Amino acid sequence: MRVVPRSAFVDFNSLVVPPGTPATAVVELRIAFRSEMVVARDLAAYLEIIDRVFGRFESESLLQYSLKKDEHLRISKIQSGSVELLLKALASNGGEVTFLVVLGLFLKYLPEIFRSAAASFKDYQEGAMLREQRRQLHEKTKADRELSTLDDKRRRQLVALLDTLYGQEHRRLPAARRFAQKSVNEIKIGIAERRDDISGKSGV
Repeated sequence: MRVVPRSAFVDFNSLVVPPGTPATAVVELRIAFRSEMVVARDLAAYLEIIDRVFGRFESESLLQYSLKKDEHLRISKIQSGSVELLLKALASNGGEVTFLVVLGLFLKYLPEIFRSAAASFKDYQEGAMLREQRRQLHEKTKADRELSTLDDKRRRQLVALLDTLYGQEHRRLPAARRFAQKSVNEIKIGIAERRDDISGKSGV
């Protein structure tokens, strides 16, 4: 992602990987959602956006990513009950940790951002929705205690990155947002309590 400098990613990663964390530690993004009365189309949109955000971090373009069949995003584990998707990466793999941090925030703010989902794409392009979306993101990141260690410059860069990702996935956001509002119970990221085997691209 060229929206923000690489140096910003180091500070984003520090939100979940504090100094002194062993290189073999595992960063885990846990997405829990209800397992009953799930709208298939909305779930599909939610999962597709996760995959596409990963693709934008992994490759220069989504087309390039689509051609790398062996490097597509894999989910570490799907746990039953209240369904949980687990995405993992070694703490020493900075690029993959950045993806998990940014994806976690992208999904965390999704239910509240983009309130005017019914507006036309033309309106979005003309900037009215874009400005409102950016304003909401500034408010959310400023109020988020988990981001308290980021200075104003890094916070603005994070907003720019999230804003770009939301814009790139504009057409898919309404269905994904419905799923987030109706079905997602919790989104949590941190160091896993124990190290499971990590297999597949990005350890996810």
